[in-house]
Amino acid sequence: MEKLIQYATKASSYDGAFDSKVGWAAAGMGYLLRTENGHLIAVDGGHPDDAETFLELLEANADGKPTVDFWIITHPHGDHYGALLELCRRPELAARVEIRTLIYHFPEEFRDARGNGIGYAFPHFEKILAVTGAKPVVPRPDEIVETDGMRLHFLYTPTDCSILNNPNQLSLIFTAQGSGRK
Repeated sequence: MEKLIQYATKASSYDGAFDSKVGWAAAGMGYLLRTENGHLIAVDGGHPDDAETFLELLEANADGKPTVDFWIITHPHGDHYGALLELCRRPELAARVEIRTLIYHFPEEFRDARGNGIGYAFPHFEKILAVTGAKPVVPRPDEIVETDGMRLHFLYTPTDCSILNNPNQLSLIFTAQGSGRK
């Protein structure tokens, strides 16, 4: 049976005071899809300090060393790709997982409302790709990728950057469908 597992990041359980100079710590997010035959699909993963616990989640749901068929990073905020980046910065963690494909879409021409780009993310993704050897995939709207009977259908990808002004608007939107479940 397929499983969808929501990962509760460390920041998502924050119960402290609001700091007006810093604001709230972003909660981050992470999900894991496990197909009927044990193939893994990771979505985001949280902050850098979530790297070990997200890796433990992968290990707990794998038959042996985890092999992630697709690791999807929804958008270029550190609370979404930070765990994966930290995993790649630490060889002892990176050695515990295999990542076959990294799926993301960060248009280089994107500028936020203040004119800032997302160039900060590109060196991070170059490192992730170099360490993991993962194949990069930049999905387009209506593109479908599949593994072990799990079909991911990308409904939205940021293809028209002229109307976008916030990195959250770059978020990939997709459905996942397995044997009779969507």
